[in-house]
Amino acid sequence: MRISRHQAHEAESDRRAVELCGDGPALARALTKLHALTRLPRRWPLEMERTASHPSLARRIQAIEAAAGIPSPPLAAPVVVAGRVRDRFVILGPERIEWLDGVPPETPHETAAVREAAASARVLRYGELISLRVATAGAGGALALVAIERDGTTHSLPLREEDVGSVQAALDRVDARLTRGRRGSVHHGFIASALSACLLVVAVFSAHVATLMLPGLIAAFRQNPAALVALGVTASAQAGLWFAGLIDPPGWAAWAPAFASGAPRSEIGLAWLVIGILGVCALLLGVARAREAPESRRVGIALTAGALGALGLLAWLAVVVSALPGPVAARLHDAARAMPSATLALWGCAAALLLVPLPRARAGAVTLAILGALPILVGSTWFADRFVGDPLRVPNRSLTSDAREAVTRSQIHLDKIATGLRVSPSGSRFALQAWAGREEDDDADDQEPARAPMLVGDFSGASRPIEGDDLGFLDEARALVLVSTSKTAELKILDVTEPSSSPWRVVLPPVANPRLSVDASAGTWTVAGVDRQWSHAIGLSGRVGEDTFVTRRWPLPRSRGAVQPPGSVAHAPGSDAAVVSTISVPGASTRGLGGLTGPWLAFLPGSPTQWELWRLGSEGPRRLAASRGPLSCLTTPVDQSTVLCWSVQRGATLLWRVTPSSGAVEPAGSLPVWGHNPQIGPDGRLAFLSPEGAVLVVDLSSRALTRVTLAGGAPRAFTVVPAGGQIISLSRRPQGSTVTAYELGQVTASRPR
Repeated sequence: MRISRHQAHEAESDRRAVELCGDGPALARALTKLHALTRLPRRWPLEMERTASHPSLARRIQAIEAAAGIPSPPLAAPVVVAGRVRDRFVILGPERIEWLDGVPPETPHETAAVREAAASARVLRYGELISLRVATAGAGGALALVAIERDGTTHSLPLREEDVGSVQAALDRVDARLTRGRRGSVHHGFIASALSACLLVVAVFSAHVATLMLPGLIAAFRQNPAALVALGVTASAQAGLWFAGLIDPPGWAAWAPAFASGAPRSEIGLAWLVIGILGVCALLLGVARAREAPESRRVGIALTAGALGALGLLAWLAVVVSALPGPVAARLHDAARAMPSATLALWGCAAALLLVPLPRARAGAVTLAILGALPILVGSTWFADRFVGDPLRVPNRSLTSDAREAVTRSQIHLDKIATGLRVSPSGSRFALQAWAGREEDDDADDQEPARAPMLVGDFSGASRPIEGDDLGFLDEARALVLVSTSKTAELKILDVTEPSSSPWRVVLPPVANPRLSVDASAGTWTVAGVDRQWSHAIGLSGRVGEDTFVTRRWPLPRSRGAVQPPGSVAHAPGSDAAVVSTISVPGASTRGLGGLTGPWLAFLPGSPTQWELWRLGSEGPRRLAASRGPLSCLTTPVDQSTVLCWSVQRGATLLWRVTPSSGAVEPAGSLPVWGHNPQIGPDGRLAFLSPEGAVLVVDLSSRALTRVTLAGGAPRAFTVVPAGGQIISLSRRPQGSTVTAYELGQVTASRPR
């Protein structure tokens, strides 16, 4: 709009100049000399004339002649123009222009002779053209006569230097007969810039940004139809794929519990709807601009199609690199869903190429559209069901649920911040791992890092420190304590009421990140962890009171060179294998082929970050399953041969029984909400915390779920453990911790599944 006002002001200035000097031809000659001195073209390209602050010289001369009342005489006689290519001619007549090819070199430069000798001719009336001008073409500043038809078809004839003056004079006489493009509101740059900016802002908070960023930035600053059409296709197609469930949320969304609840997902769905609507608007705006200004169809094609084609190529390369370590089908499926730019970038490039009225461009667009559809097929449910075979895709039935309220039975406040709640079989005693940061700073020369003692207490208020890294209760008075150093580890039985002596102890090999599990009824124990180099998992198992134990070592997975430090190793005492979960990020490695992809992969939409479940055996690690949501396993085995794993998918928590010896993964039930921080109690029941702070107690034997609402009076719990008819919770306060015992009340609601 501001450009339109500038051009109107310039035209008004020219009219006032004619009124003041009274000599329109003199003003036209002066403007012509100024343009020649400043080496400005006599006629602008149409797209430039729409956005330039001044009209072209030809338009200004026409306006000056009209203001001075000077009639524009028609072309007196046809002008025959020979091109630099010897067999090509153009005839500029009073009503039409003729393009002649195949004219023999010896033909006289006369109208009738050239027409008769031409092998082919194309005749266009001036009303069929929207642009006819002399423009620079090719290297070296060579000039050519360029004509653009209303459908965007372009014709050009390289000119000899001696013919440029006569051609410009002839064009001055026929300019008024050309069809002028309309200046509608669709050509205002503000509309395209505002639309592109809105799309980018919404996409930053809810979508894969990289796919929309390239055409969005081009459309915001260049406002050409190619960028608008590409932006519209990528945005609307991405929204459609999301609603169809063919792409996964961005990688960062999978980490956020907020996206599991109903309201935030509704907000994300609304954002995708807005993206789809804005994308359709951008597509319609780009098509409208291309129809009203066909000559603009080629503007920005190289930039838009080239940028999106490069992004699509990188996305395809990333999908292939993600699948290289194997299993190929499973990882191809995961990567195709996580990186929609492999589809959308190619579709955006194809949409831009469709604007070019050339058969080769349209054939290329069709090819790119077909290639872009392949990742959708690979990421579809059809492909997964036939080629992936992921056990986490098996339907997992909801548990039978009821609701209860819990009332506070007893409570104790501690002056230390603690974590790692352990509970005795009856729930009368508890053990906590005090936070080392609250202890006095150790001497810098100490060989071992600072270790805060564990606190063992009861609800009478008595508590005593016990040196150890982990603890498991054998009964109400005895506990198995694990003490680990960088060089060795020790497992011993202590009387928690008088921990000064130990009736049994055994020395173990060193284990990093150790986790102790105790089965008091079977009299067995397991210690699982990793070695100091984090290259192998270690599993130790034995019987309480016996000095012999079994040591097992398994190599940890090195998938794609990008496996983050694994989660806790889960090892059942009756199994010769273990399971572990990892977080895998393609391109995060700095070694090998992954190092080549690392620098640019972060800019691709939603790098396929995923959790993977591995079986660790003597033959090496084997991937069992993968999840785009959190996936982890409890270190405490369910029984002598089975461990429990859980994953989060689409806002629900799914439970899985995993048999390490065989690698079998079986569904164990599902929770309708995102459960976190699971703990297994001494009675075998499992407890989760919901995002709202409620306790979800799961009885795996009866496949029952109890939603427990805790009574007020204590800070919000961050760890809960079921024990008999009680729930023991650990809460944090600004200056310490609170341990609360809750007693379960009557059932308040029941809902069978």
